[in-house]
Amino acid sequence: MKERIRAVRMAVLILAVLNLLVLDIGQVRQIHSNPEEGYWRQHGLEEKREIQNETLRTPFEAVSDTLTCLQLWGPQVQAPEGALLWWIEDEAGNLLCEEQQEELQGIWHDRNQCTELDVSAIAFSPSETYVLVVQFQLKRPVELTVDGKGLMLTQRYRRTDQGMRYLVLLILNLLIVAGLAAVWRFGLTHQVFLGLAAGTGVAAALLLAPFSRDDEFRHFVRAYDLSCGGQEGYYAVPGEDVVGNVSMDAQGRAQLIRIPKEISEMRTIAHEGNYDRITYFAETNLDVCAPRLLSLFRRPEAEGTQEVSELAVVEKGWESYWPQAILIALGRLLGVRSGLWCYLASIGQALACALLLWTAFRLTKQKALVALCGLIPTVAFFRGSSNPDGLMMAEIVLALALILRLREQGMSLLKKQGILLLVLYFVLVLQVLRMKLPYALLCLGFLLLLKKENFSFLPWSLLNAHRVWLIAAGAALCGAAALYLIGIRKGDLLLQVVYQFVPKEHAEYFCAHFWSYTHMFLGRGKGLLVETYHAMHGSCLVSYALFAAVVLLLCERTCNLWCRCYQVFLFLCMLGMVVLVGYTFMPPDYGAIWGVTYRYILPSLPILALALPFGTQKTQEAVEQIYPLPLVVLASAPCLTWIW
Repeated sequence: MKERIRAVRMAVLILAVLNLLVLDIGQVRQIHSNPEEGYWRQHGLEEKREIQNETLRTPFEAVSDTLTCLQLWGPQVQAPEGALLWWIEDEAGNLLCEEQQEELQGIWHDRNQCTELDVSAIAFSPSETYVLVVQFQLKRPVELTVDGKGLMLTQRYRRTDQGMRYLVLLILNLLIVAGLAAVWRFGLTHQVFLGLAAGTGVAAALLLAPFSRDDEFRHFVRAYDLSCGGQEGYYAVPGEDVVGNVSMDAQGRAQLIRIPKEISEMRTIAHEGNYDRITYFAETNLDVCAPRLLSLFRRPEAEGTQEVSELAVVEKGWESYWPQAILIALGRLLGVRSGLWCYLASIGQALACALLLWTAFRLTKQKALVALCGLIPTVAFFRGSSNPDGLMMAEIVLALALILRLREQGMSLLKKQGILLLVLYFVLVLQVLRMKLPYALLCLGFLLLLKKENFSFLPWSLLNAHRVWLIAAGAALCGAAALYLIGIRKGDLLLQVVYQFVPKEHAEYFCAHFWSYTHMFLGRGKGLLVETYHAMHGSCLVSYALFAAVVLLLCERTCNLWCRCYQVFLFLCMLGMVVLVGYTFMPPDYGAIWGVTYRYILPSLPILALALPFGTQKTQEAVEQIYPLPLVVLASAPCLTWIW
């Protein structure tokens, strides 16, 4: 048997190395085949404008010193007839190139709806402001796309960060190989698991784009405020005087806070879809321009502050952001430039989550459960970001581990160790409650996983002797409560409880359009799979899911059938709460579901995963020797794709 397991381990190791080689080859090709990149910066609301014979001046900030061309976005139907004259000036009005003429007939690309102006001969300085002057001479008016500062431009530039990306790729491979070697030599020990949890989290914090996770910027702003002891404070201005996505108080005033200007600049480092309307926006980017980020850090730190809104996070306290706030405060104390605070915040959360998961790993025998739920790549996204969902996920896993410890050891809840574990459990539940209520209810559901041995202090002989009467009394009490809520009070009290989480109009819409709502939910679920696939760049998603399912199935079962059914029921209840509460963020007739996304469903996976094991002690021993090897690759491989 041992020889067979050793052979399987060797085969898995070979497959893991081959998997890494395939990913490496793909990344090398990706880096080598993209010598040029584009950067578009939105200055205001887009609009269509008819132009024939006029001159437009468009200021732009050079994103790189290797600009090759500027793209002008134009007609959607046919190419214009005529010409345009153009030249570029610096901010002082000095001419940087001679006037050049472009014949538009045949050069305006119908497919891309843009024309390209060659600026490769001009010496640009990154982050400096220049002005593109375009004089149109057209035979008939055409419709152009303009924004708040003039023509809509895309800057094309030669990438100069290939060497850096190759270096990062090499370092990541060395770290993954070191992880494989450690697991091969020592197994998935407590120390090795801590290294993996901390390593994947820190790698995500360093490699992912700043503020690229959902709502990450507004969460960081809240953590920054807490790191200042709340002294930065909020100041309110009338809501009608502000522009953008803001949070209002009861008096209709916008709740704003000032942050360092460099932090505000970092959130606008994106290829497209960024929010560069400087007033009060706190939104997210989905991609990053590496040269723009590097040029930002090459120059002296920008002075001044910027007003933003802490939309939807105004009331959140230390329980959600303590790791981030501590690291930001440390960075401020050491004089670290503000642009690096977002990385410090993410690293702080990654390290805190690693410690929580490591504690859970030590507490319970269900190590495969903790490892799989803690090292899921999508969890690493949030563990290595300023979004507190990663911290909440780690706390939920630890809360489950505490209950499993009580269950596995058969500890009495009134003994010293049992009381200590129970106190720690309720502290975690309180933490989760202050973050998001539905997940706290999930954690409270863990209590029903305790066994009879945990309540050894109860007079079981007396209870068994009167169990018929106790069951009858419990049924009567439930029946009376049901009659009161449904019959006597016509459900008013129950509905009032529901309306605390789901507004009345949403609940009524849900009941009246049940099948339409179900169709939206299924459609959003399908979109969720695609979203998760692309969020990981398609890396290892299917193989990881299959691997996790096989591992969990082969783990030793610890729960009976009724306990498993309860866990599945608890998971479905959690899913229902996520769907209903998430839906309340949209009008009932909007025709879409906002809240169904993988980051909301992930925290409920541990309880479902606990219901899956059907193995024996023998299969458990085999799994413990084999599963850590592919786990290292599957948890780390997405890091190789994050460097695009």
